[in-house]
Amino acid sequence: MNKNAKEVNDMDMYDGEFDESFLEELAEVEDQSKESSFERELPEAGACQLRFVGYVELGKHYGMFKGIQKKNPDREVKLTFEVVSPRHTKGKDYPVTISLTTLGISTNAKSKYHKLFKAMAMGDESIKHLAQCLGKAYCGKIFHVTYKNKKGEEVTFATLQNPDTKEFAILPPVVEDYETGETRKVNVAPAKSEIICFVWNKPLLKMWNAIHIEGTTDDGRSKNWMQERCLEAVDFKGSPLQAMLTLNNMPTEVEKPEDNAPAPDAEDAPAPEVEETKEAPKAKKAEKKAAKVEADNDDIAAMAAEAGLLDD
Repeated sequence: MNKNAKEVNDMDMYDGEFDESFLEELAEVEDQSKESSFERELPEAGACQLRFVGYVELGKHYGMFKGIQKKNPDREVKLTFEVVSPRHTKGKDYPVTISLTTLGISTNAKSKYHKLFKAMAMGDESIKHLAQCLGKAYCGKIFHVTYKNKKGEEVTFATLQNPDTKEFAILPPVVEDYETGETRKVNVAPAKSEIICFVWNKPLLKMWNAIHIEGTTDDGRSKNWMQERCLEAVDFKGSPLQAMLTLNNMPTEVEKPEDNAPAPDAEDAPAPEVEETKEAPKAKKAEKKAAKVEADNDDIAAMAAEAGLLDD
């Protein structure tokens, strides 16, 4: 410590009496030297009121069953609900949400998805697609589930799936009067979140941009997992999504860390080895490659026209 700094530290903070031991006690009350990050607290377990605010299809992916890869890929979807019950939103200026991630879309009567679809449709036969339920109100129950991550640390998360029965606790917004046997509608508050709907075979650029997540995690991994999941889908090639992204000059592959590496300087780059005897074959190969690219673009344009992505 230099002399000037010591003199400043030795100065009285104000003209009145001051007990310096008070400063030492402050460190015991709060340590402001430790860095922290913002973490949203888990919504309280128990009964809740919900609004369905997000339906995002992620394409087809091979799942695992008892440690073995499934024979057929699942059509994955992420469903998001905003918890709007007063006891869960009190004192919070941000929307409290719970997501059901990578749920497999299925019309099989015994599948979890179809059972959830029937519960959320609430007997409305006009609903043919789960996305038609966006914005609707529901009652539900929040469960806390704890597991150990790869580092061996215990992590607790909130879910709407009963960990014992594996059923989803999402019900119509009504309560039953056990004395009269009558049911009455529950008043459910509106959601703060914007509705997000991304359908694989009917992609909208606005919704594609809406599911983008900026930034990276502490260990350098991208937070943009939904878009990356779509780009890695086994049915991405030839899909309307690929056509839409190509027509808008947007990335169609997941960017790897090495993709951001700076290009070598011209002086450091090795000189290309060219042999006169190979120029003709290389030219033919380049022509074939160009023809293939043109054919691929024609196929993409045709798919885009079929999907209604091209302007008249």
